[in-house]
Amino acid sequence: MCLRNVLTQPLGAVSVLRQLCNHIPAHLLPKLVTQHRFESHARDFSHWSQVVTLLYSKLRQSFGSNDLCNQMDVYSGSLAAIRGATPAHRNSLSPAGKVRPAAIAERLFWGTLESLREKPPGFGRRKFPARLRKFKATIELMDSTVIEWVAICMSWASHRRNQAGAKCHRRLNVETLLPRFAVSATAREADAKRARDLTAGLKIGELGSFDRGYVDWAHLAELSQRSVIWVTRWKAGMKADLFESRPVKGKILADELIGLSDRQAARRVRALVVVEGQEREMVFFTNQLTWSAAMILELYGCRWEIEQFFKPMKQTLKLGDFIGELRQRYPLADRDGAARPSLGAVSGLGVSVAAQLQENFCTTAGKFVGKAHLPT
Repeated sequence: MCLRNVLTQPLGAVSVLRQLCNHIPAHLLPKLVTQHRFESHARDFSHWSQVVTLLYSKLRQSFGSNDLCNQMDVYSGSLAAIRGATPAHRNSLSPAGKVRPAAIAERLFWGTLESLREKPPGFGRRKFPARLRKFKATIELMDSTVIEWVAICMSWASHRRNQAGAKCHRRLNVETLLPRFAVSATAREADAKRARDLTAGLKIGELGSFDRGYVDWAHLAELSQRSVIWVTRWKAGMKADLFESRPVKGKILADELIGLSDRQAARRVRALVVVEGQEREMVFFTNQLTWSAAMILELYGCRWEIEQFFKPMKQTLKLGDFIGELRQRYPLADRDGAARPSLGAVSGLGVSVAAQLQENFCTTAGKFVGKAHLPT
């Protein structure tokens, strides 16, 4: 049965919830609560019950706190089997979200993700497709997605007339399909302003593939100086000096060695690619000057994986449907780039579960966090 159909059934959602919670280390949440000294705020509604409640709200796509509390009250017996979780009540769920620090949920997410990565080497890893099978370097994909909200309720996040939203930037590892970095901002902020944040963790020899919205001359020069390989698309209006034209064949229309305006060498490849069943001419460019043009196209084509990552995040678990309207519940990075641990809930802890559970790959991903690196 399709996972989406399972989630629409209450008992099916509880079963998926139990499997998801089994991957959260039992010792991690009590440790975090002790570190933040928030045991006294638990009362009858524990921190673990709050985590289970918010995960269930996303799995069942609850419409509000009343709907969520009513559903959990019916299945209180099944929830008790999940490490003694208790159903939420309206007079306990909202105060818990207001009082308890979001840093607990943030560290819970990263700690769970780190524990999953300590599994045997075969866990969560896959072979590179086609020409990339013998590729040794780490490939990181970067892109953003906008979660639309209602401007009348969240005017602080408005970016168009009668529209509001948050923009979530992700860096995704191609081999594991797990996020390596996340930063969120208002939707009106340009992607290029977060380019340095996304690529800050890339090491020598690693490859970053990102859309042209992240293109910035100074940033690309910094990546080249750090010996980081980058592949992106050519933006209309960009100018460069042509140094050399290389022979081409097939659907590769041009393979050129160029010099950018800041005097750094780059490579521009023009080719016919299939988009939605039709061939279109696209222009790519990179600082890798020796690989074949077909390899460059294959590396940029990997970006489709991050689009598939965003799909369950927005469609299956409806991550854009948050409960509440307070600004501190939503992840926004400050202007100075300082971290604001604004996890209003752990509701996104199971985003990639929706896509990977059928393959016995239960992982935690998709919670919007304010600028947070994974532990290394």
